[in-house]
Amino acid sequence: MRNYSIDTLKFLCAIFVIYIHTPSPEDWKAFIKPLTICAVPIFFMISGYMTYGKSNLNITLPNRIKY
Repeated sequence: MRNYSIDTLKFLCAIFVIYIHTPSPEDWKAFIKPLTICAVPIFFMISGYMTYGKSNLNITLPNRIKY
């Protein structure tokens, strides 16, 4: 089952990463910078969540490492 909350969070993080790499007015940078700093770590956390899921890691993790 698809989790739309995670998809929304990934979308927002993508927007913040794009914002980091574009020139913007100084007024906005002071307000949005704390959010943009968190965007990449959130991507890593979501990737870990999606990778491991809820299955038995003792069986699936060695199989994922082999291939």
